[in-house]
Amino acid sequence: MKYITALSAILSAASAQVTVYPWWEFYCGSSCTDGTLIGSGTLDVNLTGCTDLGTTYDYCYFVSEKNTTMYRVDLSEKPDCWADANPVLYSGDCSSAGNWGWYGILYDA
Repeated sequence: MKYITALSAILSAASAQVTVYPWWEFYCGSSCTDGTLIGSGTLDVNLTGCTDLGTTYDYCYFVSEKNTTMYRVDLSEKPDCWADANPVLYSGDCSSAGNWGWYGILYDA
């Protein structure tokens, strides 16, 4: 019985150490509510550098599960995602109208 209790305590402590990061989803389309899912992931999955969308979109919007400032999307009309003048989207944000063709998703702690 001691062994079962000890094993239970070890498993409980190990499971308490597991971190589950909130998810994010990034959409682009013809409006701020009608978009195609471009990408989704968590902190350790699918964060991107400056990535070509393959086409241009009028609007892009971003949602994440919990911390609205944990992730961000940098948008660009050309392959220069990190320029200061480019829009930055946090969870719940939608871009202004544009010809968005490039994006980068970052962890922004």
